[in-house]
Amino acid sequence: MINMKETPRTSSGNKIAAKWDGMDFMERLKLIMNFADKFLEYGLIARSELALVTGMPESDWEYIVGREDQPLFTSIHLKKEVAAQLHREKLKAALWAVFK
Repeated sequence: MINMKETPRTSSGNKIAAKWDGMDFMERLKLIMNFADKFLEYGLIARSELALVTGMPESDWEYIVGREDQPLFTSIHLKKEVAAQLHREKLKAALWAVFK
């Protein structure tokens, strides 16, 4: 059985992916932080990761994101497009929940 909550519609999913793909690294990070509940719900970020990022100044976010290959989160790669994500279907579902 397909769980519709976790599987966005294909055409809409492509539009949602294009929104993520059109963002820079910091915009992606800010989106995750603004909608952390959705990304937690889909298991894309951990509470410990959220606490770490929330506890640091935004200038540190920029430094870390600019310097590290896969900064801050283990399940979301801020520097990759949706198609290149390991958990791309979960990411599409979370983005669908944010942008619907």
